[in-house]
Amino acid sequence: MTDAGTGPTHIETLGDEAYVADTEGDVIRRFRIGSKPVETAKVAAPGTPYGIAVDSRRKRVWVTLTATNRLIGYSVAGPEMKKFATYPTIRQPNSVTVDPGNGDVFIASGLVQFSRARGNEPYWDIARDIVMKCVRMYDRPGYHASNLTPNGARFIGHWFILLRTATEMLERRD
Repeated sequence: MTDAGTGPTHIETLGDEAYVADTEGDVIRRFRIGSKPVETAKVAAPGTPYGIAVDSRRKRVWVTLTATNRLIGYSVAGPEMKKFATYPTIRQPNSVTVDPGNGDVFIASGLVQFSRARGNEPYWDIARDIVMKCVRMYDRPGYHASNLTPNGARFIGHWFILLRTATEMLERRD
């Protein structure tokens, strides 16, 4: 068995590679998948890395840092993972996803919280539009989130995230 760090919580794949958010170790790890997985790279991600998403077209990995409320972008096109972007997020950015077509990165629950805190209707509309865009993306025939889902099986975790976000939106919509 291959050690995936101190406290791995999430995994995403890109071809024959797996990217692991080692939440307790504050590290993102890359493994070559095979009969004997091998760690090929790691990069420090101080701030409790948690949510992780892969943009296969652009060879990027996006990671949320829940302790510092940040979103970090890493280029994974070469032998090393190189940070190329850092963005602030709203409190506790647990999940992230990427539109494979255009590379848009979504953390919808953050917009819901921001909208509520500010009482700002345009941000509410943006959050709703993002949720609907994700529903359309995930509901496409043949869509599957990773190479770990055989024969085009649906990755139900995305639906749970959307259900949680939609429920939160309805509960807070007074």
